[in-house]
Parts: sequence; C-alpha cells; structure tokens
Amino acid sequence: MHVFTRNAAPLLGLATLAALGLAAAPASAQTTINFDQLKSGENVNTYYNGGSGSQGTGPGPSDGITFVNGTALAFGTAPSQPNLLFDRTHNTITADRVSGFDTSFAFDYISNSQATASIPVTVSVFSGVDGTGTLLTSGTYADTPNPLSTSLHETLTFSGTAESVVLNGTANHVAYDNLTFGAAPAASAAPEPSQMAGLGLTALGLGGLLLHARKRKVQSAG
Repeated sequence: MHVFTRNAAPLLGLATLAALGLAAAPASAQTTINFDQLKSGENVNTYYNGGSGSQGTGPGPSDGITFVNGTALAFGTAPSQPNLLFDRTHNTITADRVSGFDTSFAFDYISNSQATASIPVTVSVFSGVDGTGTLLTSGTYADTPNPLSTSLHETLTFSGTAESVVLNGTANHVAYDNLTFGAAPAASAAPEPSQMAGLGLTALGLGGLLLHARKRKVQSAG
C-alpha cells in the first residue's frame, strides 16, 4: 500500500492526459532550406549537415541534409532571394537525409523552356539514400511559363519514411528553391469543457480513494 500512495498521483496524471489525447507522439521536424546563405556559384555539398559549401561557407545548420551535385545561384526571380539551387552540367541533383522525413516534400521550381534539354522535370522521393530503396512518390512537371521568370510551387505526399529526393532534368534547365522536408506538426486540439469537467471529477474521486487508503493505513498502524 505504501508504494500505491506515493505513485498513484503521477500515474493518474499520465493516464488522464492520454485519455484526453494530450500526450501525443512527437512529430517529425519540418525543415525548409533556401540556399540563400551560400555564395552564388558555390556547391551546396554538406552545408546543411553542419559542414561547408565548396567555397568554404559554413559551418551550416545541422539539418542532416547533404547534396550530390547542385549549386547555389543568385537569380533575380528566385522565390527566396537571392539564390536558387541549380546545376549547369548534371541532369540529377540528389538530396539525402539519413535521419528520414515523412508525409510530404514541397518545393518551388522555375525552368528554362527554351533550353534544348529533353529530360522532363521530375521529382522523386525514395525510402533509401541516393535514390535507392522503394520509390515512395514521384511527380513530372511542365516547364514554367515565361522562361526563368515565373516559379511554381508543388507538394508531393507519401506514406512511410523517406531518406532521399532526386531532382531530375536539372542541367541548365530547371532550378529549385524552398525545399521543404516533412510536414508541419499538426496543432493539438484543446480538450472540450465536458472533458475537462470529467477529468476534474475523476481526479477528485481518485483523490478521495487515496485519502481513504491513507487513513486506513494510519489506523492499522495504530
């Protein structure tokens, strides 16, 4: 009985919070990167994994994201000024996040419809790093209107946990900005007044039982 009287109150708190849905599991963090801290013409490399860009900018934020290919490029119509993510020579840019992300991947893109590249603008999300594992979702997009002057925003949703995103058709053709890994955590709903009233009555009732048990223990000790 001694153990019960000391620990029942904390257990009551956890039980009632869980019953009301207030003890929610933590959601995966949403991370948006916009390449604006890098120098124009600097390869991104490990900057968003606490490392540096190719021209020494850093250390960057520890977002756990690394890039294969991809250069920050200052551009007047970038959705987030001053830089876009671009590549003049490679048709693929890969972003890896080993810690994973879930629910969605969102981005802005702007393309050069006058480029001779025939590779479509395609974004794919995979369960493994470097575009490996299961293809969780993919989208193919048309060139933006008014070459390199108008951006579009897109969101891909998926189930499971992703570790990489592959941006295809990038060589001197399409640029990206505001890459957003994961969804924003949903706001917790406030408990209804009736729920709070029920919680208060439950707490009072169990509190009375604890007090009664304490008194019985004192009487038996005497």
